[in-house]
Amino acid sequence: MNKYERLKNELAAAGEGRMKAFGNSMLPVLKSGSLLTFVRAEDYEVGDVGNTREG
Repeated sequence: MNKYERLKNELAAAGEGRMKAFGNSMLPVLKSGSLLTFVRAEDYEVGDVGNTREG
């Protein structure tokens, strides 16, 4: 199971999951190697960072 599938399962089971993210596309907000905490929510507010996967 890869880290994306593990995070997806954690979100489904507990509503929260953690994953390290690598790359520079979110600089300067997130540094490569940052440990991120994801929380499943019904509503989001301006300023929230979202995660989605298509396909």
